[in-house]
Amino acid sequence: MLEIPESEQIQLLVIMSNERRHSLRIHTHIIAEVINRNGESMEATITDLSVGGLTLEVDSIAANHIEVVDASTGEPYFPVEVSVVFTLQVNNALSHIEVPCRLVHKRRLSQNIYRIGMMMIVVNEGQREQLSRYINDAGNA
Repeated sequence: MLEIPESEQIQLLVIMSNERRHSLRIHTHIIAEVINRNGESMEATITDLSVGGLTLEVDSIAANHIEVVDASTGEPYFPVEVSVVFTLQVNNALSHIEVPCRLVHKRRLSQNIYRIGMMMIVVNEGQREQLSRYINDAGNA
C-alpha cells in the first residue's frame, strides 16, 4: 500500500474540498421566476449561472417563499426544492429554461437581501446544451 505523508494528505483534502464546482460559472443579471412546492411563483434575479447550478438574489419575502413551511411542524420542508424558469438568448434566439433546483446554501447579505445557491437537479440534454452555449459565449465575450 502506498503511504502518503500526513502533510500531503491534509493539502490534498483542502484542494479537494475547494473544488466542489466542476463547470464554468459566469456572473449574470437574469430575471427568473421561482415556483415553490405549493405552485406559487415569485420573481428573483440569477446572479451567477453554470450548467449545474445558479445563485439567486432575492428579498426576504422571496426567500421565505422559497422555503415553504410545513404547517404541522413549523419547519421548512426538507430538502428545499423549487422550479426556476428563465430565458436565455443563445445564437440570436430565445431559449426557455425550466429546471428543478435544490437549495444548497442561503446567505443573508443585508437586512432584506439574501443570496441563495441552488443545484440543478435534472437538466435535459437540450437545456444543458443551451446553458453550455450561453455560458461559453459569455465567457468568451
